Amino acid sequence: MVVILSALSMMAPDYAVSAEFRMEPGIMLSEEFNDNIFLTPEKNSDFISSVAPSINIQYYVPLWDWNVSAFYAYRYYTRYHNYIQESNIPNLNLANHTRIKDEYMFLDIKDTYEKTSLDPIRDYTQESAFMNQTNRNILTVNPYFIIRPTSQMTVTTGYTYSNTWYKDPTAIDQTENTVYTGLQQELSQRSLMTAGIRHIQMSNIIQDYTQDDVYLGGKHEYIGNSTLAITIGNSWINIPDVERTTQITWDANWTHRYSTMTVIYETGLRFIPDPHLITRREDRYLVTVRRDVERTSLIASGGLIEYRNVLNKHLETSSYRVNGTMSHAITTKSTIIFNLGVDWLTDYPVYTKTERYLTGVRFEHMAAENLTLALDYRYTNVYSADVYLDNYVNNRFSVEIRKVF
Repeated sequence: MVVILSALSMMAPDYAVSAEFRMEPGIMLSEEFNDNIFLTPEKNSDFISSVAPSINIQYYVPLWDWNVSAFYAYRYYTRYHNYIQESNIPNLNLANHTRIKDEYMFLDIKDTYEKTSLDPIRDYTQESAFMNQTNRNILTVNPYFIIRPTSQMTVTTGYTYSNTWYKDPTAIDQTENTVYTGLQQELSQRSLMTAGIRHIQMSNIIQDYTQDDVYLGGKHEYIGNSTLAITIGNSWINIPDVERTTQITWDANWTHRYSTMTVIYETGLRFIPDPHLITRREDRYLVTVRRDVERTSLIASGGLIEYRNVLNKHLETSSYRVNGTMSHAITTKSTIIFNLGVDWLTDYPVYTKTERYLTGVRFEHMAAENLTLALDYRYTNVYSADVYLDNYVNNRFSVEIRKVF
């Protein structure tokens, strides 16, 4: 990667004087005891040793910006190393912003390679390093134009190519081609209006389809740093040999900042990717409360998320959830973090219910400059009266050392 960026810098010698280059390598060593690595009713414990080298690179010149972060976590299981094929964790985040013509024509390129849960409803990456997960790569190329007819109006027109690849052979790879036009109009210093249209072509081995979207929205700051934003639209999904489907979509966010806390109300309907179903509909109704004092930060959230079939709109799964995080700075060098998450899941086609409890505590201490020591404990308890394999308890203890050079 350093060689690539060095070559790119030579391609633009006119910008060398004002170039900014920063590289930050690092490494993490950890040892973990996991008493149920396969997340089954009968436990199988193991000790897990990890080595995770990492690198962060920023490279900025007037022509373009590069941001690259990557790490590779090599994990060795003392007892079950030969039985676990997907234990190692690769991760890459690459973002490039190119100013082809200042203030007019641009190109954004993004590539993300990471572990992802095979079930978007239940994020297994919170529970395990490999169970019910796969490696996923998403490449996005987005050339676009920006036109400003007036000082208060901005029109953006572009094309986006996106390719999603999964390592798991049961997951469905797909390619997405999108053309779009969006408008943003400043109505006042506190208010703005947005509108847009887009056409999407989705290709995969199961069923190609097209989607057409229109939307209209607005955002208003009614008091200092307190905002109300609403976007309403409609989507038309066209699948060959299937009746055309239409769906109203929306996204609303109300953020109110009190003197001692911030409250956020959020609701919306959108389509999300699903490795096994291509896409599904998500309806969310959530509230979040955040409070920050001198040394303590508290975030609590909860609400309902429903997942529906895109074509017939039938309710398939509902998730009532509550999450909380508290971070407290014990000293200027030591921090303790508590986490709590509870999900109540209902699968309506087979009518099964599952309860999931995720708790954890983490202690971090900066022993020296750019050297951090950490102790971490995670507890998972999943219970279902209907599905035997969904009954398990998992305890994870780990010790970590992180160094940034």
